[in-house]
Amino acid sequence: MVTLKQIQVFTALSALLFASACAKSIDPSQIPEQQEGFQENLGKGKVYVSALPISGATSRLGKVIGVVDAPVDDVWKVVVDYPSYKDYMPLVWESDIVRSESNKADIRLQYEVKPLPVKYWTVLRMTHNPRLYHIDWTQLEGDVKETYGSWDLAPYPGPGGKRTKVTYQLYFEIGNAVLDTGADWLTETVLPSVIDRLRSRIKDRDPALLPLPDYAKIQVREDPEMYNKAMEGVELR
Repeated sequence: MVTLKQIQVFTALSALLFASACAKSIDPSQIPEQQEGFQENLGKGKVYVSALPISGATSRLGKVIGVVDAPVDDVWKVVVDYPSYKDYMPLVWESDIVRSESNKADIRLQYEVKPLPVKYWTVLRMTHNPRLYHIDWTQLEGDVKETYGSWDLAPYPGPGGKRTKVTYQLYFEIGNAVLDTGADWLTETVLPSVIDRLRSRIKDRDPALLPLPDYAKIQVREDPEMYNKAMEGVELR
């Protein structure tokens, strides 16, 4: 099994990459992990949200962190069930898998920004690392100027290992000067609801009944040499 220590190291490295991608001068109070009482409040159910500027970018990189009362493998099953995003993810009103191969899935999402008469679509390539419960995505096509992001899941310390720390990051630039000024609204309203809706989804639907798609399973990829090099030193679970 992949160890909790390995996941913690991976999460720490991700945080460093996140910080290095942001503007050089950042108030530490804007970074959730550096706020006083972060771990304690996280365990009590608080959802942390931040939006940090990216050097040379129009929009900001949004980040939300929260704890879900379910084992990490159950949360993983829900997060990779992309056709169901339309049922609970904020703003999404259509979601389909266009194609999948190896550890990648291309998904088409259609969004509706209510109450504004705004609709847009994007095709995202989701790349999965099941050993570390990590997903990152980039846009292949769509009428959104640019979007990318990631999911990171990790067992949250506690009795029975039945809780999961969820980190969701999103960069979203529509390409419309007026709409892009609504970045604060996206951060303050939409991002926190990702955690809330994920919690509700897990309560409403038994993850044990969900099949795990091939793209989200641990498997030997089509290029064994590249795959083995990337996974060198990672213990199988």
